[in-house]
Amino acid sequence: MSKGQRGRPQRELDTSVPALAELAQQLRELRARAGLTLHELSAIVNWSPASLSTATTGRNLPRWELVQAWVLGCAPDANLALWRGRYDKAAVAAESAFEAGGGRGVSVTGPAGEPPRASGTAGKEYAVVSPQGPEVSAPAATVAASPDPGSGPLTDTVPLEQSTVPAWQSALEQAAWQSLTPQSHTRGLVAHPAPAPVRFTAVPADFMDQEEATRDLHGQYGDIAEIFALIPARRLLIAGDRSSGKTQLACHLGAQLLASGKDSPSAALPVRFSLASWQPQLQSLQQWMASELNAMTSTARRTRRQGGLFHEELVTVLLGKRQLLPILDNFDQLSPGEHGHALDGLNRWPATAQFVVVSGYSEFASAVEQTDTVITASAGIQLQPLSLDDLDGWLQRSSRSASRARSKADDWTAVITTLRTQPDAPAAQVLASPLLAGAARMLYTDGRADPRELISSGATVAGLERRLTGYLVEQAAAGPDPLSPQNPSQRNPFRPARESALHLALERIALHEATRGKGVRAFADLYRPRPRGILSTALQSIVLALCAYYYLTPPAPEPDYYSTYTYDSTPSVSGSAIAGALLAGLLSCAYLRKESIRGAVPADRPDLASLVQAFLAIIPGIVCLGLNLTALGESSYDDVIDGKLLTLPFGFLVALSSLLALWKTMTPNRAFADGLLFCVTIVAALFALIDSVPLMVIGLRYVFLTTTTGQWLAAALARPVLLRDLSPARLLTTLTRATDVGLLEHTHQNYTLSQAAIARYYRSASPRSRLNPSPLSSASHLWRRNSKHPTLSDPP
Repeated sequence: MSKGQRGRPQRELDTSVPALAELAQQLRELRARAGLTLHELSAIVNWSPASLSTATTGRNLPRWELVQAWVLGCAPDANLALWRGRYDKAAVAAESAFEAGGGRGVSVTGPAGEPPRASGTAGKEYAVVSPQGPEVSAPAATVAASPDPGSGPLTDTVPLEQSTVPAWQSALEQAAWQSLTPQSHTRGLVAHPAPAPVRFTAVPADFMDQEEATRDLHGQYGDIAEIFALIPARRLLIAGDRSSGKTQLACHLGAQLLASGKDSPSAALPVRFSLASWQPQLQSLQQWMASELNAMTSTARRTRRQGGLFHEELVTVLLGKRQLLPILDNFDQLSPGEHGHALDGLNRWPATAQFVVVSGYSEFASAVEQTDTVITASAGIQLQPLSLDDLDGWLQRSSRSASRARSKADDWTAVITTLRTQPDAPAAQVLASPLLAGAARMLYTDGRADPRELISSGATVAGLERRLTGYLVEQAAAGPDPLSPQNPSQRNPFRPARESALHLALERIALHEATRGKGVRAFADLYRPRPRGILSTALQSIVLALCAYYYLTPPAPEPDYYSTYTYDSTPSVSGSAIAGALLAGLLSCAYLRKESIRGAVPADRPDLASLVQAFLAIIPGIVCLGLNLTALGESSYDDVIDGKLLTLPFGFLVALSSLLALWKTMTPNRAFADGLLFCVTIVAALFALIDSVPLMVIGLRYVFLTTTTGQWLAAALARPVLLRDLSPARLLTTLTRATDVGLLEHTHQNYTLSQAAIARYYRSASPRSRLNPSPLSSASHLWRRNSKHPTLSDPP
């Protein structure tokens, strides 16, 4: 436990120079974390208590030797380059304030009477001689990236518009805020209620450019922006294990850069991109980023006819001029063959381009070993698991009140003491994840649960993870609704059903990711639980082929008892009927196995892949219209009048449903058009029933396969809860809410679960949640049962 603040009260902090006050406050917090008084620190660093006290008032700038001794005395493993950058920033601000005040107000002379060593000269390295150690070199934190020689403003190079502010600048700023700052955040995810004390160190030298391998890049969560400033080329790799907080750290870096550069029109705008939606075989990185930017900005709708506001050449210029700082997330979600394309594409960018790459450590290590390629002029950090020293003092803090934290202090002391004696305990492994540590802080400090559950005899890693993740998900799903009244008696009665729909949608996405290995792109993907097997495909194809044969076989004419001629009582077998049946069966088999066929196309043949996908998509229309035209060509005039002609509109509607299946955009218009087409096709099938039952069977089967409404109804036959809670009309609203609270990540192409722990939770919850799917019962779902009746052991 931290000793806290002891001794007499500190002097009041002068905030007239913000940078100087920030340095003083950081020194105070460092001493508080070390649990030292001024007299104890004075004995360690050999500086007088008066000098130490004066250095943290914010009224004058201390000498660098004092700051260095202070830092090393409180934290011997501190990053001196980081503190040197902070000191230089304060020195520049103090000198500017001194000159602006005419030599009054702020003193730029240290306690010993010497001027500050740092005069704000950018781009230099300062040699610091420490009494405790060897020389340390550190670049100033205010080093500005120098553009290419002779480079002018971007508005002169790319004359997109004649106005002072080009159209791309406002659109790029909109994309930056949209990608980095979502509308709301999930409670308990890394940065709530306070940033978790995540630590990071430099990655091994083999993963970095050798010129950057010697830099000291270790620090904590709040230091990431200053660490990024220490890298001259501004090319950073953030690596870590699953659920280690690397995406949250990257977003925190982007938000800090965005806030610090809001007053500078020339500052680079950080925008987060998810590499999971990039297809290297079809487009370059710049082309893909341009399409992503067009999808993020509202101006894309107005400029879609002109091809979009952003294009490959503009993105390349923005990178070269350092107007755009892409944060490339989910590098680890690319396939092993695509890692080489990504590394090669990054090294082909302009030499002045700056960016951040976020990846799993093992995936990036494997990519470097297989391709023998590193990112030019890059440096990297690796996130470390949370230790008990990191968590001690942070877990006990409460976001509600200090009294609640004090009431849980003894319980947490017993937990931490036990975990120190048992470092391999399940709770120690679970709390190493920032996501689950944040959930534990909410549940056991802010909530009413007892922290000693973590060290109970029956606790396991899987059980504790399920318990904490379930609580986290439930808090996110039941978060405050701004549209609902505050009076509990007037709350929306449909809220339990909406929560059930959210849980059900997340469960289906987790199941889809487990079976298909990719995110959800279309509405219908949520209603297809697993790939179709070969036996099921063969049986359905045979049934559809028989229906096609009976539809094309001409009916036997009725015998004329008054005529001397007799007719055969069996229908004649025609070659067109056999050929049509075989063709319909083969095409149906290809359509049912279309995912396997698309996967067999070579990855280096994008044109062939597009052609195969288009042909497979229109198979329902080919079969139905082909059977219609063949039957009409072989029928007599009386047969057409009797009902053959009624099947033609039905065939066109089936063909239209297959074309609608190519429309993958998740919008309310898609859900409405899909449902309307399904209903109209059903009505047309009733009229076609008069003379073509086999064709109606074929067409309805295709309609159920191609329309989202049909997929939903087919899935609801096996699971009625889908019919009640997860209709296509409600699905988009549900997915949007899950994205807003941080449970999902959304690109313009797909939805994916944001955390691996959430995916594991819903995959384990799905078998049990089917037992009683009623959304109105508080004990009907596993996530509900976890919040009331914790189960910390492994599931049976």
